[in-house]
Amino acid sequence: MSLFEENQTIAYATLPEQDSQPSPGSIVSTGGWREVKNGIYDTPSVLNKIDVPVIKHEACEALYAEDGGYKVTDEMFCAGLSGEAAEDTCQGDSGAPVYDGDGDSGRDRLVG
Repeated sequence: MSLFEENQTIAYATLPEQDSQPSPGSIVSTGGWREVKNGIYDTPSVLNKIDVPVIKHEACEALYAEDGGYKVTDEMFCAGLSGEAAEDTCQGDSGAPVYDGDGDSGRDRLVG
Protein backbone atom coordinates (compact mmCIF):
# COMPACT_ATOMS: atom_id res chain seq x y z
CA MET A 1 0.00 0.00 0.00
CA SER A 2 1.40 3.38 -0.97
CA LEU A 3 0.56 6.59 0.84
CA PHE A 4 1.63 8.73 -2.11
CA GLU A 5 0.93 8.61 -5.80
CA GLU A 6 3.97 7.78 -7.91
CA ASN A 7 4.18 11.11 -9.73
CA GLN A 8 3.56 13.22 -6.62
CA THR A 9 6.47 15.48 -5.64
CA ILE A 10 7.70 15.25 -2.06
CA ALA A 11 9.99 18.02 -0.80
CA TYR A 12 11.64 18.88 2.48
CA ALA A 13 10.70 21.87 4.63
CA THR A 14 13.26 24.46 5.68
CA LEU A 15 13.87 25.39 9.31
CA PRO A 16 13.22 28.86 10.74
CA GLU A 17 15.82 31.20 12.15
CA GLN A 18 16.53 30.52 15.82
CA ASP A 19 14.08 32.23 18.23
CA SER A 20 11.81 33.36 15.38
CA GLN A 21 8.04 32.95 15.28
CA PRO A 22 5.38 33.69 12.71
CA SER A 23 3.84 37.16 13.04
CA PRO A 24 0.30 37.66 14.35
CA GLY A 25 -2.08 37.74 11.40
CA SER A 26 0.17 35.64 9.18
CA ILE A 27 -1.25 32.38 7.84
CA VAL A 28 0.23 29.03 8.84
CA SER A 29 -0.79 25.54 7.79
CA THR A 30 -1.15 22.25 9.62
CA GLY A 31 -2.99 19.03 9.13
CA GLY A 32 -3.55 15.49 10.18
CA TRP A 33 -5.13 12.15 9.48
CA ARG A 34 -8.08 12.47 11.87
CA GLU A 35 -11.57 13.55 10.98
CA VAL A 36 -14.77 13.87 13.01
CA LYS A 37 -18.16 13.50 11.37
CA ASN A 38 -21.26 13.58 13.54
CA GLY A 39 -19.15 12.94 16.65
CA ILE A 40 -17.50 9.82 15.19
CA TYR A 41 -13.73 9.70 14.63
CA ASP A 42 -12.61 8.51 11.23
CA THR A 43 -9.26 8.07 9.53
CA PRO A 44 -9.53 9.37 5.95
CA SER A 45 -7.34 8.14 3.11
CA VAL A 46 -6.25 11.69 2.27
CA LEU A 47 -4.19 13.90 4.58
CA ASN A 48 -6.26 16.88 5.75
CA LYS A 49 -4.78 20.40 5.66
CA ILE A 50 -5.99 23.63 7.19
CA ASP A 51 -4.72 27.22 6.89
CA VAL A 52 -5.19 29.33 10.03
CA PRO A 53 -4.08 32.79 11.19
CA VAL A 54 -1.53 33.30 13.96
CA ILE A 55 -3.14 35.19 16.84
CA LYS A 56 -1.54 37.75 19.17
CA HIS A 57 0.30 36.32 22.17
CA GLU A 58 -1.87 38.29 24.62
CA ALA A 59 -5.08 36.93 23.07
CA CYS A 60 -3.68 33.41 23.25
CA GLU A 61 -2.79 33.83 26.93
CA ALA A 62 -6.31 35.10 27.68
CA LEU A 63 -7.95 32.15 25.90
CA TYR A 64 -5.85 29.60 27.76
CA ALA A 65 -6.37 31.37 31.10
CA GLU A 66 -10.12 30.84 30.60
CA ASP A 67 -9.59 27.20 29.63
CA GLY A 68 -7.90 25.77 32.70
CA GLY A 69 -5.17 28.32 33.33
CA TYR A 70 -2.54 26.83 31.02
CA LYS A 71 0.69 28.83 30.77
CA VAL A 72 1.59 30.14 27.32
CA THR A 73 5.32 30.84 27.28
CA ASP A 74 7.22 33.24 25.03
CA GLU A 75 8.47 30.25 23.01
CA MET A 76 4.89 29.34 22.03
CA PHE A 77 2.47 30.80 19.53
CA CYS A 78 -1.22 30.17 18.86
CA ALA A 79 -3.04 29.90 15.58
CA GLY A 80 -6.65 29.20 14.76
CA LEU A 81 -10.14 30.49 14.27
CA SER A 82 -12.96 30.90 16.74
CA GLY A 83 -16.70 31.29 16.47
CA GLU A 84 -19.20 29.39 14.39
CA ALA A 85 -16.88 28.94 11.41
CA ALA A 86 -14.03 27.64 13.58
CA GLU A 87 -11.98 24.79 12.16
CA ASP A 88 -8.89 23.19 13.60
CA THR A 89 -7.04 19.91 13.82
CA CYS A 90 -8.72 17.01 15.57
CA GLN A 91 -7.82 14.99 18.63
CA GLY A 92 -5.20 12.55 17.45
CA ASP A 93 -3.47 15.20 15.32
CA SER A 94 -1.50 16.61 18.27
CA GLY A 95 2.14 17.03 17.35
CA ALA A 96 1.43 17.66 13.68
CA PRO A 97 3.84 20.11 12.07
CA VAL A 98 2.93 23.76 11.59
CA TYR A 99 4.48 25.43 8.57
CA ASP A 100 4.39 28.58 6.50
CA GLY A 101 5.82 29.58 3.16
CA ASP A 102 9.47 30.60 3.12
CA GLY A 103 9.55 33.39 0.55
CA ASP A 104 13.32 33.11 0.07
CA SER A 105 13.47 29.44 -0.87
CA GLY A 106 9.95 28.91 -2.18
CA ARG A 107 9.63 25.91 0.15
CA ASP A 108 7.51 25.39 3.23
CA ARG A 109 9.22 26.42 6.47
CA LEU A 110 8.62 24.44 9.67
CA VAL A 111 7.55 26.86 12.43
CA GLY A 112 5.97 24.62 15.06
